Amino acid sequence: MITTLGESQANLPELVELASHGEEIFITVQGTVKAKLSGIESTESKSPGAIWADELRELHRSIKALPSNSSAQILDELREDRI
Repeated sequence: MITTLGESQANLPELVELASHGEEIFITVQGTVKAKLSGIESTESKSPGAIWADELRELHRSIKALPSNSSAQILDELREDRI
């Protein structure tokens, strides 16, 4: 659905309801799309711990793999400076 800024201001509760049911609303200003209103994934059934775990998994996927040195190798490298 496409609506103007003025129409969206006048009908915001209805637009939010539509967005919560999966409809995407594009808001235009002088004929150019400037914003998109869309619903969010429901997190009501997830506990805070489950939400945190999902975020942690996503962060883990986004981080590049570190070198495969073992902890012993890393400690040895750090200790070399002391010798």
